Amino acid sequence: MTAAGGDPTSCDYYLESANGCQVHGMSPYFGGHQADPQGVVIKDDSTGFLGFGRNTVTATSIISDTVWGLALPEIWCNSGGNPLFAFLATAMMVDYRDESGYADSLGILGAGPLGGFTASMVVTNADGYRYVVAPMVDGYLWQGLQVNGNLNITKYQPGYGLRYIYGSDPAISTTDYFSLGQGSPQVWEPNVYAAGTAACEIRIVKSTTIQPSTPDQHQMTVPIDYGMWGWTWIRAATARRSGPDQSFWIAVNMLLRAMGLYGDPSTGSNPAGGSGPASSAQLATFVLPSLMLATVAARPRSQPTTCGNPRRRHRDAVPVSGNPQQPETVPRLAH
Repeated sequence: MTAAGGDPTSCDYYLESANGCQVHGMSPYFGGHQADPQGVVIKDDSTGFLGFGRNTVTATSIISDTVWGLALPEIWCNSGGNPLFAFLATAMMVDYRDESGYADSLGILGAGPLGGFTASMVVTNADGYRYVVAPMVDGYLWQGLQVNGNLNITKYQPGYGLRYIYGSDPAISTTDYFSLGQGSPQVWEPNVYAAGTAACEIRIVKSTTIQPSTPDQHQMTVPIDYGMWGWTWIRAATARRSGPDQSFWIAVNMLLRAMGLYGDPSTGSNPAGGSGPASSAQLATFVLPSLMLATVAARPRSQPTTCGNPRRRHRDAVPVSGNPQQPETVPRLAH
């Protein structure tokens, strides 16, 4: 599918070029990160009197000039649905726009798709300490969530100032815009996506003073319940799950991604259109180098702690090649 001027036999892999993704109708498949300055006409709430006579200004978003070229993080976590164990991700700030009494931000979280974000709420830990678990920018909650001084929720409007991008590939063309929103109802820059990238847009309520600043001067934090999807195997059966939390399965999935065998565990598919890695037997085809391990014998409970005794201090040391004083309590290396 092509628009005017598009070559149906080739693509230069840019987004807005004469022969790029937009003219081919492939914008949701674009995997780069193109962020454009966006202007919006607002009323400066710091001017006028009681809302009257406010100055009209054009607020333009400022794009980060330091985020480009950085590695895209992979988030592997699984809270089990418990917000107390949510992983608090610090986003890479891409875009920031001061809108007088509001500020709109766009941040990259990492590679996608993610399994699920943590719902905003007030929680209580085992010590009885209460705190808010919610997406924030500079410590401010998103526009649709408000709590009072007693940490009781006084306003909760889902989606009002908060937009999650899970990182689907291709991007969801109706929600995954890689841009800031504007107006009421909200509209976004059309045909600008970042397929396979999880991100978040947050609008906060702030002081009415307009203070132009770069995205690097702000911080976005987003709680995540389930990170990237991953493949796991139980005997000969293939299973897929959201957010593997065991380091072994995380390592396996990172290897699958590096070898181009990861596919899309969220839908149980691989790039060839099948059901992903066939079975646990496929793991047997991976040839890994031997791993040398060393174990340290535990100190008998009857022995006191070291307390500065140099003759006991060596008992917790790991043997070093060429050291003539090898600890007697350390067994031989296991291959």
